[in-house]
Amino acid sequence: MFKSNPTTAISRMGLAGSALLLGTVIGFSTQSLAQQQPMMQAALESLREARTQLLRATPDKGGYRKQALIDVDNAIANVEKGIRFDYRTPNRNSPYLWRYR
Repeated sequence: MFKSNPTTAISRMGLAGSALLLGTVIGFSTQSLAQQQPMMQAALESLREARTQLLRATPDKGGYRKQALIDVDNAIANVEKGIRFDYRTPNRNSPYLWRYR
């Protein structure tokens, strides 16, 4: 029969607690990173809303609606890339970047 080991129970609780803590830290760090770029986040929200409106529009627009959807999708991808790039870039006021100005 399976015996309950107190050490195993403590290890499982520790693992669960660590996972919960990690999830909380990641959630807060993602939220704070988003708040550091309010203009890019606003642009992203506007582009997503524009995409929604284009999808709701009547489909026959001489091909322009389809092209606009492609352009908006590309713009969304580029804004997301810009946000990710900015997160990877060191502090712009650091001496490391001064030599490249």
